[in-house]
Amino acid sequence: MANIAKSAQSKNVIRNGGQILAEAIRLNGVDCVFGLHGGHLDSFLYGIVDEGMRFIDVRHEAAAVHAADGYSRSSGRLGVSVVTSGPGVTNAITGAAVANVDSIPQLIVGGAPPIRDEGKFVLQGGVDQVALMKPVTKQALRVSDIRRIPEYVDLAIRTATRGRPGPVYLEVPIDVLFDRIQESKVPKFPAVATLQGSRPSNSLIHKVINSLQHAQRPVIICGNGVFFDDAQNCLREFAERFRVPVFGNSRALGILPHSHELYGGLVSGLNALDDKPDWILLLGGRASQMTLGTRGSSFVSEDADLFQVDVNPEEIGRNFPITDSFVGSIKAFLEEALEVGGQNQPSVSSDWLKSTRAQNFAHDVFEEEALSHTGDLHPYWFGREITDAAPKDSIFVADGSETYHWVEPIAKLDKPGHWLGHGYFGCLGIGHPYAIGAKIANPDKTVIQVVGDGSTGFNIQEFDTMVRHDIPVITFINTNQSWGISAHGQDALTNRRVGTDLPITRYEDVMKSFGGHGEIVRHRDEIAPALQRSIDSGLPSVINVLTDPAIESPRVRKMMKGIRENAGLDDADAQTEKPIAIPYYDPIER
Repeated sequence: MANIAKSAQSKNVIRNGGQILAEAIRLNGVDCVFGLHGGHLDSFLYGIVDEGMRFIDVRHEAAAVHAADGYSRSSGRLGVSVVTSGPGVTNAITGAAVANVDSIPQLIVGGAPPIRDEGKFVLQGGVDQVALMKPVTKQALRVSDIRRIPEYVDLAIRTATRGRPGPVYLEVPIDVLFDRIQESKVPKFPAVATLQGSRPSNSLIHKVINSLQHAQRPVIICGNGVFFDDAQNCLREFAERFRVPVFGNSRALGILPHSHELYGGLVSGLNALDDKPDWILLLGGRASQMTLGTRGSSFVSEDADLFQVDVNPEEIGRNFPITDSFVGSIKAFLEEALEVGGQNQPSVSSDWLKSTRAQNFAHDVFEEEALSHTGDLHPYWFGREITDAAPKDSIFVADGSETYHWVEPIAKLDKPGHWLGHGYFGCLGIGHPYAIGAKIANPDKTVIQVVGDGSTGFNIQEFDTMVRHDIPVITFINTNQSWGISAHGQDALTNRRVGTDLPITRYEDVMKSFGGHGEIVRHRDEIAPALQRSIDSGLPSVINVLTDPAIESPRVRKMMKGIRENAGLDDADAQTEKPIAIPYYDPIER
């Protein structure tokens, strides 16, 4: 009789919407939620803690979404954030857009005023938040009944993680979160399962392999789809068997170990080769300006065989005509190719392998310039000393356009998910929250953030979050007293600067004021010891490195050369018929 009574009592347990929401999320393997408090969310916040998940409260809603993004990029798992109604949701829009453009799986929970008050312009109301989120997410949903919370969580996570990954916005109004109901009246949903996808046809695989057998200059180009499909081991086996060099865009750095003989590093290095590839396999990367370049100025020649594999059919054939494609799992495609292709190897020349491998070290040519430099610290040493001194298997987070370019080409990465940068959207300010998310996802690894003095200011308040939650991120700030790439762009256009100069700021003191560790560095030989002291402190740390503001990074130098050679904004150039130079993009042809 006692067991019967206990069972009946369990069925009659009353739970609120926040508790039901937290349980549904936790059942999907989520161990951490990033957010910022708002009264609309209280029942859910209590539920997060009661379900045994960690709640990392940040100081700005944009940082919450970015932190969940960094968690996902570095782990391959779903990131979850929660923001309150009104300005909380609008502050989250940029983070959602970044994740959407880069295809990062996220669940963004948003609060909202009571449904009963819709149209009354109550506190933090008056805006259609779902409509705001639709253009920058994979899907935007709203729960209107407490009974349907698990159903909507299931739908949101399925959408975020299946097919092309991406962020999903799930709005749960305050009256739904605080409503109460008997637990037995709420349908239960199991954790979202991984689907078994289709396999490529034998005819497609034979076509790809046969084409590869005749190629003289083949390459594989990867995006982060390889990482999120857990296909990196298959990729390595395929590359080794068929002797094909592998390149990655910035979302796929480390897809092969830095020391691997077939790893060419950044895909941009292909532009420096004397000969263009004649066979290209694009895996899980968008055929955009930042991966393949733009037609007419790309390393993709008109007569190259271009094969594309992506889970998103919308990506197939974007910007470039392709030879053939497979829509589905990259891992399944590579597994099938390994099985059908046998042990045959194409006759790839050793010269081609040598030239592609050399691109991984192209940045080293700046060492000679840096050695002969007599002014303030050459920023080459900022990147070189940090990457040389970093503990093995460190995760790097990069933020700031000019700073990014001093570190990315020479970071020695052995695994994907160990380089977190701007991505397609080019959003500054992601560094501090990305680093927070990466450290939470990888507590046993050293997380090193390299950030420009301009980008530091976007989310500088998150130094407090690092200290409060004991998240020992090590931040190196490249203080070149400017918005570097913008300042150098203005120099190239007109030799006039407007809004691009910055003063020397003692950012290390800002970290120390929050309770962390901070140092200032002016010389090359001070960088590695400062890094070790930061590690030994066990605290979130800032190492403020003062560098020469006049030095342009290699990539920026190349870009500025193109601007200087074309018509700028000054009066003399304005009278010419030359192409019109614009920062970042191809010139305007007239």
